[in-house]
Amino acid sequence: VLAARESERAARVAAALRSAVTAMRTAAAEADALARDLDAVRDAIAPSDSGAPTNRAYFDQRGGLLRLGARTLTEQADSVIVALDTPAGPAGLAETDRLLPQALATWTTQRTQLSELTEQTRAYAQSDIANPNAAALARAASDRAERLRDAAAVAAETLERLPRLDTLRVARALETGESLLVIGPPAQGIAAVDLEALLPPTEVLERAGLSAAGVIGPRAQELVATAIGRLVRPDRPIVVFTHAENPGVLLGENGFFTGVADRLREREIDSLEWAALAQAEPPDLARLDPTGLRPVVFAVISPDSTAGSGGGRLTGAQRATELAAVTQRLIDAGEPVLLNLNPSVFPTYGDPDPLARLAEPFGIAPRTGLAVLRSTPGGASGTVFDPFLTVVPDPQAEDPHPAADAARGLRTMLPWATPIDLIDAPNATAAPLVELTGEAAAGVWAESRWLRLRSLTNTQRTMLTDQPVFNPNEDEQRAKWILAAAGERTSPLGVSRLIVVGSNGWASDGAVVGATQLVDGRVTARFPGNAVMLDACVHWLAGLDDLIAPGAQDRSVATVRTLGSTQISTLRWILLAAVPGIILLAGVTFRALRG
Repeated sequence: VLAARESERAARVAAALRSAVTAMRTAAAEADALARDLDAVRDAIAPSDSGAPTNRAYFDQRGGLLRLGARTLTEQADSVIVALDTPAGPAGLAETDRLLPQALATWTTQRTQLSELTEQTRAYAQSDIANPNAAALARAASDRAERLRDAAAVAAETLERLPRLDTLRVARALETGESLLVIGPPAQGIAAVDLEALLPPTEVLERAGLSAAGVIGPRAQELVATAIGRLVRPDRPIVVFTHAENPGVLLGENGFFTGVADRLREREIDSLEWAALAQAEPPDLARLDPTGLRPVVFAVISPDSTAGSGGGRLTGAQRATELAAVTQRLIDAGEPVLLNLNPSVFPTYGDPDPLARLAEPFGIAPRTGLAVLRSTPGGASGTVFDPFLTVVPDPQAEDPHPAADAARGLRTMLPWATPIDLIDAPNATAAPLVELTGEAAAGVWAESRWLRLRSLTNTQRTMLTDQPVFNPNEDEQRAKWILAAAGERTSPLGVSRLIVVGSNGWASDGAVVGATQLVDGRVTARFPGNAVMLDACVHWLAGLDDLIAPGAQDRSVATVRTLGSTQISTLRWILLAAVPGIILLAGVTFRALRG
């Protein structure tokens, strides 16, 4: 069935490979001619020329490599023709899935070698050590090498853009192991899920103290849903983590977002890192997105503006200013941005925060001069300030934003959060994503003198005798706090999207994949809302609103809610009055019945 469905596509791939064979034979002849040109350059180098032995050896060696490349091209062309004329694949198809990588590798090798040869030969022709005759021959050889390099680049790009046949992919999957196949409509293709990943050995789970049912069920739902999503929307997003630190800080062995990147990859979302102050341009996406069709989301991680200039680096405030300029260019270009903010020193000096002000044209005004804190019992003084806010978005909220809807009722943790206001802005609309309201807002205030508190460790915070408290003259208290918001703005470029989260660490490894708990034999996140909101933000910014939903592994588990003040008061009256009253009444009744 698949072979019949893909007959036209298979014919197109086969025709392209036959054209590649013709190009290979032509390139082989050109490579032999170029080798003769290099021989001529070698022979024109006089023994008395500067560096003559080294240069003669170089051109002789490169000529030999070209002749070897010509033979490789000819042999590759012959093998492709044989494979196309005697198809050995399933359903009578040629094994184009094996021919394409081989041909592509050949062209890629030729392109790399010819590119280096073009530069070196041209450099020799322009040098002072080449005699006029050798220089003229080298220039001619360089021009021929450049034409051949361009032809190789065109041939490689043509092969890269060819579709891969689902029929052959299914056949290979069945040859190499067992898989769950998810077959979509004719225009959507097919996806496969490895059964070993779908159904891990139950004995391994049991040795780890995990329930097989609690792990396999949710994981199967996640993998199958991801495969279906891949078919429905094949152009999955790419997240570029953008920051002002040294390269390799966020992703890598010791990165703060390595686990997050792995989690996104399981959902077919690739991640890259961009150290924007060290690298002028964003990372090259050609390898991940050769067709240029995948949406790209820039997740901006703010620097600590309180940091000094250690080791000759820019201060934190300077890096924030530079990163704001980079982010402004992204916004001006209409790129979707996920802006994560720290409390900032700029407002404490009476200056606007350069990163926070980028959100104002979208109707979002972050108050980064304040840090939202909560007072909780404990510590040396009886209470301790807590900068790690836990929020449970209202599951009964009416008409929430799509990105907020997925995280409703899920515990979400925002460390060192800053409050956000929604304002009027021309051609823009904004909506809250995370709100702290009701009883959850009790004991919460926005602290203006947060700078000395930010550097304290958890132990120092607990032992601090001079705990911060709400000061009505400097701080703020509200019945409702907005901690994250989404905005859309219409401009000549179209509709652009921005999400602002008033917390810089909410999407790091520690918040998304680090804090876990074992419930009913299943490892679950302590703060499932963080992971769900990250997925929702990426999909909404990428314009994939229909793929926003909490995954099976992220759903909250049954927990005992914290008792409210009214409930506690009721229980106290029951224990202090109702229970003794019932006992007394029972005694009186018993006495009356006994006389």
